[in-house]
Amino acid sequence: MIAGVTYYLSQHPSIVAFRWSHTQSWGSTWSFLVTSIAFYLIVSVMTHLFLCLLVRRGKPVSLGPIPALH
Repeated sequence: MIAGVTYYLSQHPSIVAFRWSHTQSWGSTWSFLVTSIAFYLIVSVMTHLFLCLLVRRGKPVSLGPIPALH
């Protein structure tokens, strides 16, 4: 069993022949990283501002079952 796991994790032909390339692995580029972080920050700030406009300051936001599901 250990030999089979070792084969599929380190000696399989697709693993041995793997070559990293920017053109095939676009999710591992600097531009993807920077774009993802910028998008996350923009969405977070927009959500915060949207909720600030909808909810009054003294009233807590009811999260309902969200914490239990999380």
